[in-house]
Amino acid sequence: MKYLYALFLCLGFMAAHSQDYYYNGSEKVTVYKSSDAFISFEAPIDDITKQFKDVQVSSSNGFTVLEGKSLDFSINKLMSRNPDQITSALSLAPGGDFKMFPTKTVRVKLKPGVSKSSLTKFMSSNLVLSTVEKYGILRIQVKDVRDVLKLANDVYETGLAEFSLPDFYIPIELNQVNDPLFPLQFQMHNTGQVIDGVRGTNNIDVNALEAWGISLGNNVTVAVFDEGLENHEDFGNRLVGGFTAATNGNGAPATNLATHGMNCAGIIAASDDNIGLRGVAPNVNLLSVNIFAGNPTRGQIADGIRWAVNRGADVLSNSWSFPNAPCNFTDVDIDNAILDAATNGRNGRGAVVVFSAGNTGGCVEYPARNNNVISVGAIDNRGNLFNYSSRGPQLDLVAPSGETNYLGNVRTTDRTGAVGRLPGNYEDSFGGTSAACPVVAGVVALALSANPNLTQQQVRVLLTTTATDMGTAGFDNSFGFGRVNALAVVQRAAWRGAPQITIELQPVGLNYVNVRMVGANGTDINVQGITSTTWSKVSGGGSCTSFFSGSGRSGQANGNCNGWNMRVRITATNSFGTTTLLQSITPAPPSSCTNNFTISSTSNNIYGIQNAVIPCEGVSFTKAQVVSLQDYKSVEMIVYDFSGAKIAQSNSGQIDVSSLKSGLYIITGVVNGEVISLKIMR
Repeated sequence: MKYLYALFLCLGFMAAHSQDYYYNGSEKVTVYKSSDAFISFEAPIDDITKQFKDVQVSSSNGFTVLEGKSLDFSINKLMSRNPDQITSALSLAPGGDFKMFPTKTVRVKLKPGVSKSSLTKFMSSNLVLSTVEKYGILRIQVKDVRDVLKLANDVYETGLAEFSLPDFYIPIELNQVNDPLFPLQFQMHNTGQVIDGVRGTNNIDVNALEAWGISLGNNVTVAVFDEGLENHEDFGNRLVGGFTAATNGNGAPATNLATHGMNCAGIIAASDDNIGLRGVAPNVNLLSVNIFAGNPTRGQIADGIRWAVNRGADVLSNSWSFPNAPCNFTDVDIDNAILDAATNGRNGRGAVVVFSAGNTGGCVEYPARNNNVISVGAIDNRGNLFNYSSRGPQLDLVAPSGETNYLGNVRTTDRTGAVGRLPGNYEDSFGGTSAACPVVAGVVALALSANPNLTQQQVRVLLTTTATDMGTAGFDNSFGFGRVNALAVVQRAAWRGAPQITIELQPVGLNYVNVRMVGANGTDINVQGITSTTWSKVSGGGSCTSFFSGSGRSGQANGNCNGWNMRVRITATNSFGTTTLLQSITPAPPSSCTNNFTISSTSNNIYGIQNAVIPCEGVSFTKAQVVSLQDYKSVEMIVYDFSGAKIAQSNSGQIDVSSLKSGLYIITGVVNGEVISLKIMR
């Protein structure tokens, strides 16, 4: 009975300090306490840890995560030592698998114009140990972990903060799943080669080989958010810095077999140096942001994003996600860091943030669902979508990859020597959306190297409008806009101005003109990034009614009689500006060539002009194609009796003789002044 009383006492004490919600920005989020997962801020001891099946100690952050109650579990023992140092994990649904572990830190971003002194009453509270500001974010440390939700909510409810929320620890997962190895790199150049017994499909690649003639990624820095990077024979001296989010370390891998980051970096950046293999952007610089060592909180991950941007990262490559998170889960601190990167990075042009979509086969996972990132799914070397590839309206692109859990066929770099996963310095079984994401990150690096002035939004447009369509025509939830196309991206990226356009006219008969928009001055219109066009008639018509219409890159001009003319306006717009073209269009001039037509019976009592040939063009038409006969300046049929009297006349190209009396008649056909006659007997 005394143990039961102790249990109620402990639970009641916890309830007195806790709240059942927090604010994710302005969104009030209800949370539920877990009964089998806790976070402790006291040194781990056997009496505590033996009560759980899964124990993770984060020495850098000073906490221990306890999950999965063992047979030794006792809430009395758990809470008997220092109840202010331990609290339950929180879920977004009762009994949910997705767990958030409160830490002792509240992260606050004040609204513009609000000073830190406005929060003096909170910071001087006996709840608070210290307050530190970094990257424009206040970090308020509390004494009692059970007070962290209340303090965060109280600060937000003052109306002074853009966000105020507990710095939860939320486990993340990797979405893994003349260079001698280049012939095996089907992602870069697919010739239909056989990889691990499976023959690929020719050209199911990203056209990297072709793109290298334009750009190799010079003067671009890619930050890889993963398990850490270190020097490698295929990186040269291009690893230029690193950061470990939980420990303020140097971004190096923290444990043996922490190879995933090296795998991703090799796909992006392996050198063109006649050893190993070649990355999509073999001349880029690399930054390492280790977000796995030391169990970083989600706030520390957000700090990692801000660190990379401050260190000059142009591209942020992320092959990770929050496992088991609901499809609507977001984190305002991480979202804020991504928004800052996309708007303020690269001196205001915006850094490009790329994420793997996830390996669940369900909804696109967070943070890949964020509207300011490029999310990437995975296809195999034959163009088939992998079942594991997450999908939904937030998906942007796909790229070639392999199976998950190191059962794939993607070749890339490994850690060097005994700390690598395999003997030697290279990995041969990488895959998952983890391997697809760095392909796109590398393509972005090629684009920014070709044109450093591109904004983040312009890069997004380049990627999505040049992608090779796959699956259902146009955008779909499985393939997004299609397979990333490095060649098309860098060709357009290298174009740095408004469109240069002219038109080609292709007469069809005498009254119709097909109009086609092409590149001016020998330029290729396909690389100018044209996103919209307009076609309109400004004036004209002459003695006729004339018509002009068009869309995309083609139009047509025509009139309802001969002798029309018009002046038209055509515009083409890309991300650099709009070009307007004013052009006069007239029909083809009359021809002196012989028409060589005939007159014959087309049915009982009906005679018509047959085999009329458009002058000098060698294209014949019959009366069934009335529009074509009307292309002639004049078409006339006349019936005379044998005395020369005109009996009947038609301008339609055919004439009915059923009303004629018995006798001999002459039918005359006139086309553009050319005359031919036929005798008939009735």
